[in-house]
Amino acid sequence: MIGGGLRRHLRFIGRRVAALLAGGATAGLVLGVVEIGFAYSLQAFLAALGVLSLDAASLPSWLPRGGMRTALSLVAFFGVTRGLLQAVQNFLQSVTMEEAQLLQRSRILRWALHGESASSSRVASMFNQRAMVTASTIYSVQGLVVQLTVGALLAAALLAISPLVTLAAAAAMLLFAPLLLWADRRIKDVSADSIAHWDRTNSRLLMSIRNLLLLQICGMQAREEALAQDSLRSYVRKMYRFYTLTSMKMAAPQIAGPLLGCLIAVVSQRRGLMAPAALISYFYLFQRLIQAFTSVNQNMSALIFGLPHYRELFGWWSLAEEDPGSG
Repeated sequence: MIGGGLRRHLRFIGRRVAALLAGGATAGLVLGVVEIGFAYSLQAFLAALGVLSLDAASLPSWLPRGGMRTALSLVAFFGVTRGLLQAVQNFLQSVTMEEAQLLQRSRILRWALHGESASSSRVASMFNQRAMVTASTIYSVQGLVVQLTVGALLAAALLAISPLVTLAAAAAMLLFAPLLLWADRRIKDVSADSIAHWDRTNSRLLMSIRNLLLLQICGMQAREEALAQDSLRSYVRKMYRFYTLTSMKMAAPQIAGPLLGCLIAVVSQRRGLMAPAALISYFYLFQRLIQAFTSVNQNMSALIFGLPHYRELFGWWSLAEEDPGSG
């Protein structure tokens, strides 16, 4: 059952991490509202300057009306609140990662010291790479929760301003879907290969340490080092591949976003799709949506890369839960 599976995953990540994820969702919700308020406060500021007429500004009814002092107060309030929420968001993500690492490594330590048997290479891999990447995976989930919440609110605000333009922009962004899906498939392959190369390197290192005297007697240190170095370089090459794919995924919306925003501005002005005042808020919110989409892309890449590590550690934990001595 899905519910039972979800409960097991929540037990695996721990209550503190689950609470931090919930806090991230809340922060994302509030941040999305503040982003919308900040866009309208800039519009009110332009109206106070006389660049826009107050009637043409199309300000929402919930935004306080007034002169320059009111407009500056709104800009300051939403700007400071946005900065504080972004700091909270960053803090929650970082703490989520540390808490996840602490919990998983504590479990591995307990199992290694109290279990009936333990493979040193497996323990080392799980304690170092698996625990670290699993924590990064949970960190990416935190980022996804926050940015998807922000993105949903921004998209709703854009639809409220101009449904036609927003749907057309969404259709244009969908053109990048095949490229992103291709990159995600490659990232999945890279993750599996990197695990194999890391485990091979780790196993050779620990085996060489255990048999160092024998290797010295037989004069095989250079051979074993060469094999371990080759595995290590192969692992690094796979990581370079991962970083290349992730960077490409991040660059695509960052390049397309401003170009598409400029196109929206030109077409809207020529066709009269939006009033100039509404276009100001729309342009700002659209660029923020692109930033959120970029962050979602980045976190999704980390999630796809980390899922094999997460699954392995989750499988070990499930087995240890059923038979504490086995691991």
